[in-house]
Amino acid sequence: KHIYEAIVQLFNDTQPIDLLTVSAQLKKNAKLELAGGDFYLIQLTQKISSSAHIEFHSRIILQKFIQRSLIRISAEITEEAYDETTDVFDLLDKAESKLYEVTQGNIKRSSETAQSLVIQAKKRIEEIAGKEGLSGVATGFHDLDKLTSGWQPSDLIIIAARPGMGKCLGKGTNVLMHDGSLKKVEDVITGDLLMGDDSAPRRVLSIARGRENMYWVHQNKAMSYRVNESHILSLKRSRNEGPHKKGDVLNITVKDYLEKSDKFKSNYKGYKVAVEFDEKPLPLEPYYLGLWLGDGHSYSQRITNTDPEVIAYLQEYADSMECELVTYEQAERTNNYGIVKRNKAISESFYINIQQELRALNLLKNKHIPNDFLINSKQNRLQLLAGIIDADGYYTADFNCFE
Repeated sequence: KHIYEAIVQLFNDTQPIDLLTVSAQLKKNAKLELAGGDFYLIQLTQKISSSAHIEFHSRIILQKFIQRSLIRISAEITEEAYDETTDVFDLLDKAESKLYEVTQGNIKRSSETAQSLVIQAKKRIEEIAGKEGLSGVATGFHDLDKLTSGWQPSDLIIIAARPGMGKCLGKGTNVLMHDGSLKKVEDVITGDLLMGDDSAPRRVLSIARGRENMYWVHQNKAMSYRVNESHILSLKRSRNEGPHKKGDVLNITVKDYLEKSDKFKSNYKGYKVAVEFDEKPLPLEPYYLGLWLGDGHSYSQRITNTDPEVIAYLQEYADSMECELVTYEQAERTNNYGIVKRNKAISESFYINIQQELRALNLLKNKHIPNDFLINSKQNRLQLLAGIIDADGYYTADFNCFE
């Protein structure tokens, strides 16, 4: 230990490390005799045949250290795995994190001499001088190209985007595309159009892959998702305090967020924005489909409901199509309501056969929300949601929301 400390001191002072300098440093530290004296130092040097293979010897030591680390981690994970109270997904995250620490802490790139780096830099400068225009790849943004001369070659280029745009997500996470479809993040390719938080498209300019600690983000009123520690969270302040105003938006990495105090975390919350799609024509009113999905019969267009406002709406909808709202009374059971053709003299162009439309949408005995209703204007989606809530929704006081 004393000898190693002396060697470290010499290294930090950029002094040569040999038998004489180490002995002198130990004398300076008044620890030469504690270390075994000059005789012990000579014995140590005699045990080393040559310093020519020091890199190979160091690698053996590193391998043994990694082996011990893996044994220790395996023992800890095994012990916790036998504990029935341990959350298995938290345990998986912990195992991955510890293995990642071993990998990042010990697997290093090989070194290069200053001479070789200077030659590479000189060659690169000459190549740039011989080029016309941008030295890198054009970004498509004139002002950015003026500042950077385009994207320059490097080990990793991170294309910045608005927070929450799926640039640092765990494998298997669904990413919303601009056309409303979902694609797993690992399937996103260069040129894809992602949905921006302002409902404008975001084109993928480059794909970056790597390894980093991953974390689950659990939300009170939404699905959980997984990100790496460099992922940027967009948080909105929940109260006024000093210069900080309620509603202020803060962008912060997951790693920095985890280091913040509990007070900070209580003041800044995640938030969401609505996506706006272009309005599309629909075969049925969204509110009606919502009612049918909530209270309708799976095999027909009949709806079972006792709410006077819902029944009044069904009557208005039937009248707008010059159809008739028929009440199907059932003894000791709630009445059913169906919209049917009023008389055979009405032109077919003014009549919507709801049963046929439900069948065309593949909804009979297969209740779901069709894509044309999901990927539509905000107003149409709200009408659909209102119908579902009015038919089959209820208020949850604990979470202050409707389910």
